[in-house]
Amino acid sequence: MRYRLNLRPRHNLAVPAQVSEFLSEAGEAELKVLLYAAKDPTFSDRELIDGLSDTLDPEQVREAIAFWRGAGIFSKETAKKSPAAKTAEPESAKTDARKTVRVVSERPNYTSAQLALAVEENADFKSLIDYAEHRLQKNFNASDLSLLYSFVDRLGLPVEVVMLAIESCAGEGKKNLRYIEKLLIDLADREIDDLEKADAYFKRREEYLSFEGQIRAMCGFGTRTLTAREQELLTVWREEWKVSDEELKDAYERTIRAINKPSLAYMNRILATLREAKDRVKTASGKLAAGEGKTYDLDDFFASAVERTKRNRKKSGQEGEPK
Repeated sequence: MRYRLNLRPRHNLAVPAQVSEFLSEAGEAELKVLLYAAKDPTFSDRELIDGLSDTLDPEQVREAIAFWRGAGIFSKETAKKSPAAKTAEPESAKTDARKTVRVVSERPNYTSAQLALAVEENADFKSLIDYAEHRLQKNFNASDLSLLYSFVDRLGLPVEVVMLAIESCAGEGKKNLRYIEKLLIDLADREIDDLEKADAYFKRREEYLSFEGQIRAMCGFGTRTLTAREQELLTVWREEWKVSDEELKDAYERTIRAINKPSLAYMNRILATLREAKDRVKTASGKLAAGEGKTYDLDDFFASAVERTKRNRKKSGQEGEPK
C-alpha cells in the first residue's frame, strides 16, 4: 500500500535535503529540535529550550543543537545588519540574507595536503590519531581524519580534551565520530576547553550514566530514551536527595505492588514521602532531645501516608498511577 504526504501551501516545514543522510544517527531529541527549528530559519538556543521545555531538558536541546551543527545543518549566525538597513531593503533581499546568514561554523573540508601537513607539524595531532584509531577500533580514512582534525582546528579544543571525550564515548559503546563531534561541539559552546574542566565534566557524566544504568536495569527499561522529566527525577534523586540503593529498591518494590509496573513518577512519590518522613523524624528527635514532643516510627509514618493517599483517591474517584 502506498501513502502520500498531505502538503498545504504556507503550512509546511522546510528542512535541508541532506538531513536524510543523518536520520540513522539522529535520536528522538535531535528530530524534535530539528522540526521545531524548521519553523523559522533563524533561532537562538534559548528559544529552542523554552519551546521544547515540556518534552526535553536544556541538556538534551544543547546536545541536539550540537549534533545538527556537526552535521552542517545548523551553524552560528553571522552579524546582522542594523534595523535601519533592514527597512531599506526590498523583501527579496531580506529573504536572500536569511538564507545565507547561518554559515560561519560549517566544518571545513580539509585537503589531503592540509592533513598531511597537520600530521607532520603537530605531534599531538599524530598522537590523537593513533589513540582514536586504537580506542575506536577503526582505521581512519580521509573523511575520518578531516573530521578528527576539525575537533582541534575548528573547535579549538586541546588534544587531551578530545581524548577524554573519545574515551568517555567509547566506554559507553558510542564509537561513531559524529556522535563524539556532537559532544565536543557542546563542550566548546560551554567553554569546557581545558583538561581540568573536561575532567570534572566527564566525571559527573560518568556518575550520572552509572546511576541511570542502575535504574534502567532495575526497571527493565532496556535502551529506550528516558524522557526529560525522568532524567530530571534521576538527577534530583542522585544529587539532591542522595537516595541509597536500599531506598531505591524499596521504592521500586512498593511501586510494583501498587500499580504492577515500573514507574519513575510513582517511585518519586514514594521517595518524596520517605524524605518527608525522615525530615519529620529528625525534627521530632530534635524536639525530644530538647524535652518536647514524642518519637515517630518511620515505617508507621509511611504506611499512614500511603493509606491516607488511597483514601483520598477513593473519595475523588481517581485510580492508577499518580500524576
